[in-house]
Amino acid sequence: MLLSAWSLCPSTSTSLGPFPFPPPGSRWCLSLSILKWKILCPRGPPAILVNEVHDINETVQTLQQQLRDSEVTLQMLVHAKSVLEHDLAVKANSLFIDQEKCMGMRKTFPSTTRLLGPV
Repeated sequence: MLLSAWSLCPSTSTSLGPFPFPPPGSRWCLSLSILKWKILCPRGPPAILVNEVHDINETVQTLQQQLRDSEVTLQMLVHAKSVLEHDLAVKANSLFIDQEKCMGMRKTFPSTTRLLGPV
């Protein structure tokens, strides 16, 4: 008699038999759904749902680890960029000093070919 009440709930897809009195309201239908769940699944949620929750948790942990790894990689790349920019600035300054200050002195000295003479 208890399982025949499921036919009154519109959310259930199978009719389990006639119910002897008029259909109850949606609150009764919800209560019947909960009761049906407890009768058909007395040990708790199905293993499929539990496995899916575990899979989702593992995926979240994996994604969080990948995010941490990506952030570490980003910091290393920012540091490498900073080092390269500093090296570039030093080389640009060295070229400036060579062109502006040393080039004038080089022009006053004779060239190596002139110093060696004809060979």
